[in-house]
Amino acid sequence: MSMVDKTVFRFVALGNSLTHGYQSQSFFAPAGRASPYTGFLEVILQRELKRRRLGHVEVALVNAGLPGDTVHGMLARLDGLITSLEPDYVIVWGGLNE
Repeated sequence: MSMVDKTVFRFVALGNSLTHGYQSQSFFAPAGRASPYTGFLEVILQRELKRRRLGHVEVALVNAGLPGDTVHGMLARLDGLITSLEPDYVIVWGGLNE
């Protein structure tokens, strides 16, 4: 199968620190750590595509999470940065920072 036959779905995850993936300091991670849900989502999607024998379909995820972002800031980024990425799907997780 050639690269021309591939179908790629582009996802952009828009949000605040929850999307960005920052986790506060804890006993097990004294400096905090990043663990964005987009990484887990990409693994799940790729596994399901393979399981369903959809090897011609690929997913590309862009994490556009910005710690401290607000809905106003997300809307401003949606109109510029996000649309320039030409995503097929946008995942929005916001509203926690007002």
